[in-house]
Amino acid sequence: MFDEEDDILDAGSLQEIMDRVIENSMRSAYVTIEEMGMEGWLDEVPISRDRKLKIMQRTIQWFEDREEFEKCAFLLKGIKQMDC
Repeated sequence: MFDEEDDILDAGSLQEIMDRVIENSMRSAYVTIEEMGMEGWLDEVPISRDRKLKIMQRTIQWFEDREEFEKCAFLLKGIKQMDC
């Protein structure tokens, strides 16, 4: 019914799309936190503390892999604020 030749996207193209979606998501998460300010993010966003922590940890890991350490430092300060 379906031929591989009819496939519009191959595995490489799909991976490229997924990588772009992940990059956009990580950068958007960072920009949102930065624009709100860490206090605004921690105090005003109506999601659980655990969810915020997970978002920041994953975002830090993603930026570490890209050696964008200033962003990691900003997010790490937020995690430390959560522990207070």
